[in-house]
Amino acid sequence: INNFNSNFSSQSRSYSERRLSDGSKIILETIRKNNNGEINEEVKTYKVLPNGTKQEINYNDAVNAIENKSSK
Repeated sequence: INNFNSNFSSQSRSYSERRLSDGSKIILETIRKNNNGEINEEVKTYKVLPNGTKQEINYNDAVNAIENKSSK
């Protein structure tokens, strides 16, 4: 019988984006990592201003903006 020691890992990213009336964008980025079957998910939320400056924002504020529940 052969014993194999193998490692498997993968990573995927997905983005949701909404452009606001002031020209800025709200971005919700989901990073999913699979390390030997252990799945970790990290969500980053940020706002990109018209000049390109990135600001981290609260997850709930980002979701509300993307779903058009708020104009923040």
